Amino acid sequence: MIEVGVNTMVQRIVAPGMQGRVFANLYGFIGVAAGASYAAGGPLLDATGPRVLLIIAGLGGLIATA
Repeated sequence: MIEVGVNTMVQRIVAPGMQGRVFANLYGFIGVAAGASYAAGGPLLDATGPRVLLIIAGLGGLIATA
């Protein structure tokens, strides 16, 4: 549902001639963030454990939202 909402909002807000660039930047950033989380998540999981990593990830999500 989030992806559908994001796509709909971009199509409604962004001028038609700029939508390709906005989608590329938006989903490019999401891909980079996902790659970084995979690269950092494995070693962090080994170093701290699943409970601590869940708390760290939750705090990161709250910071990103703010």
